[in-house]
Amino acid sequence: MPRIVRNFFISGEVDGRKTAISVGPASKEGGFDVQFLIRSAGEVAQSVRVIGEAFEGGDLKLTVLDENGNDIHVHRTVR
Repeated sequence: MPRIVRNFFISGEVDGRKTAISVGPASKEGGFDVQFLIRSAGEVAQSVRVIGEAFEGGDLKLTVLDENGNDIHVHRTVR
């Protein structure tokens, strides 16, 4: 677990990489938008998209969207 976490922290492992991928917003007002792509029948297709948003007052929102842009999961919390 990272020692300092702003609003969000993304960490993952990918085959073939020696080190984990770890990143987070630079400021406490920061968020992120990550798109996952997948190969489907020889083409590159959108899969899920994850958006982390910070709002005034300290609320945080994490949204997972499907390939059509529909919310499949929303998590709200107070920073």
